[in-house]
Amino acid sequence: MRRRRDGALVAHHDRPDAPDAPLLADVLALAATSTVQLNLDLKAPGIERELIALVRAAGLVGRVTCTGGNWKMLAGIHRAEPGIRAGLTMPRHRIWPRAFRPVQRFWYAWRAPSLLACQALEPMIVGGLIADVIAVIGSIDVVMGDVDR
Repeated sequence: MRRRRDGALVAHHDRPDAPDAPLLADVLALAATSTVQLNLDLKAPGIERELIALVRAAGLVGRVTCTGGNWKMLAGIHRAEPGIRAGLTMPRHRIWPRAFRPVQRFWYAWRAPSLLACQALEPMIVGGLIADVIAVIGSIDVVMGDVDR
């Protein structure tokens, strides 16, 4: 999730101002008509209040997990709305403090970055349709970089 230049929240991984970037409100409204669970990969701080309001308005509290690399932001969302689950995305090597880089490879051996995405599959898929399975796997592929490589 990112904020577009005009201030709207969009569901796009890399380019919020892309012409095809769907509004988060539209994505949530579509999800509300199904039984799908959502994993919202948050890319920038400052969207917490609006995100919580949109999730509540769509009636998706209890069906949303927010993930990202900013634990303070994720914990704040969960405190404000306990029905929204939070999961920390594992950092890439370039942001690890220099002192910890020698042990970094062991961290990834224990907890690969896609661990959360894989754990999220079952609650997101069980009870859904085959088309939902394909959509869910396609939507989490962007946070499964260690699997792609």
